[in-house]
Parts: sequence; C-alpha cells; structure tokens
Amino acid sequence: MTIQASLFYVLALLAGAAMALFPEGAVFIARRMGFALLANWFFAVAIAALSFLHLTALISLSRVETRSIALTQELGILRERLERLGARPEA
Repeated sequence: MTIQASLFYVLALLAGAAMALFPEGAVFIARRMGFALLANWFFAVAIAALSFLHLTALISLSRVETRSIALTQELGILRERLERLGARPEA
C-alpha cells in the first residue's frame, strides 16, 4: 500500500468522523445530490471510496509487475553476458 492510499484512507476516516459529529452537513449534501435517504448517500460514498482504493492498489500492482518484468529481462541479459565471458578462450 502506498503512502497516497494510506493518506486517502485516513482522510476518509476523518471525513466519516466529521459526518458523524455533524450530521446536518451530511444531510444537506445528500439532499442536494438528490438522495432521498441519508443511508443511500453513505452507501454510495463508501462504494466510491472503496473503488478509489481498489484503483490505487491496481495501479501499484501494475507498476510492480512492470518492474518485475524489467528486472527479469535485465537478469537474462547479464546471465548471457556472463556465459559469453566464460566461454572466451584465455589469452
């Protein structure tokens, strides 16, 4: 997990705490967005937050996989060079 994902998680927790402490603001936002029930809005916000965290995890995994492929290719090139150096006749 990256520092950005951890920071987003902490901010989401703080926003949830703020909504719990000041429910009037959450009701106002939910009504302005067209939600009839506050619970539906909380559910939609939770789905959006989890989707964002999932997306950041996928991006991180993709970067690690790309780096793994690059390292494997570099290792193969180095092994080939070592084999060529070992096969040379000594002068």
